[in-house]
Amino acid sequence: MIAGQIAARAEMQGRKLAKEVLDEFMHLFAEMAASAREGGDETRFEKWARLAVQCAKDLAAYQSPTLRAIMVAPNSTDGGAIRFIIDAAPPMIEAVAEPGETA
Repeated sequence: MIAGQIAARAEMQGRKLAKEVLDEFMHLFAEMAASAREGGDETRFEKWARLAVQCAKDLAAYQSPTLRAIMVAPNSTDGGAIRFIIDAAPPMIEAVAEPGETA
């Protein structure tokens, strides 16, 4: 929800989102690498290819889902509530749902 509001605000202000800038530079650097490769300039090819790959790595988080392990375990100390433990970036995120609810 918040991400959508930020994107809408940026669009209204005519500003590009970071993922759009990364995408543009990724393609620009890839084109420059291809040009250097065609020209036989290995040093320039490597420079532009590294920049294109770095942009692609940074952009991947916005374009591809990241799978996380989820463990569901009963919590005997909370009267039968179910604990959902989501393996996210540290620290571990833990949610507790009352019986009959979902987290």
